[in-house]
Amino acid sequence: MNRIIKEYKGLKYRKYESQGALHWSLYSKSTKEKPESSYKMMVDDSIVPLKDCKGTILDIGCGDGLIASLLLRIGLKVTGVDDNQTGIDITNMLTRRMRTYCEPIERFINRRQRYDYMVCIDVIEHLKDPKIIVDMMQYVDDFMIVTTDHDGKLTKASSEHVTQFIPEEIEELFKGYKMERIPMRVPYFFSYKIYAKRGKES
Repeated sequence: MNRIIKEYKGLKYRKYESQGALHWSLYSKSTKEKPESSYKMMVDDSIVPLKDCKGTILDIGCGDGLIASLLLRIGLKVTGVDDNQTGIDITNMLTRRMRTYCEPIERFINRRQRYDYMVCIDVIEHLKDPKIIVDMMQYVDDFMIVTTDHDGKLTKASSEHVTQFIPEEIEELFKGYKMERIPMRVPYFFSYKIYAKRGKES
C-alpha cells in the first residue's frame, strides 16, 4: 500500500506566494558548470515521449507554468489547471499562449474536456485521493505521463506531500492500462507513460 504520510486537511501550499516562479528558478539552475540539477533532468526526462507529438495536452497541477512552457515549445496546444491562484497568475504572466483554469482537479474533471495527452508531473503525491488521476484517463485520447518521487529512494518525504509511492503502487493504481516506464536519470523520481486504450497497444 502507498504511504499516506499526513492527514489531508485541505492543504494549501503557499510556495508561489513566498517564492514566486520557483520552478522556473529550479529549472534554470542547471548550467554547464552544474548540469546535474535533479529537477531539470526530471522534467526533461518526463516529457521525452512528447517530443514529436502534436495536438492538445492538459498539464495537471501546472503551478507556475514551467512545464507548460516546455510543452508549448514542442508545438502542443496546452491547457493548464491548478488550484493555486498565485501560481495561475504567474503562469498567465510568463506563458501567454495557453488556457488556464484555477480550480482543483476534482472539480475540473466535471468539465469532461478531452485532450490528446495529459501530464501529471510531480503532482500526484500532493493529492487527497490519487485515484482522481486514474479517473482523468477517460478523457485522454492517446496517453498520460505520470511522474512522482520514488519513496524507496528518498531519505525523507517533503512536508507538502500527502502520499508517497513506489513504482509497483502506481502500476497497481493504473491496473488495466498499458504502461511503460520512462527512463529517468535521477533515481529519486520515476515516471510512466500510460496509454488511454485499456489493455491495448498504442
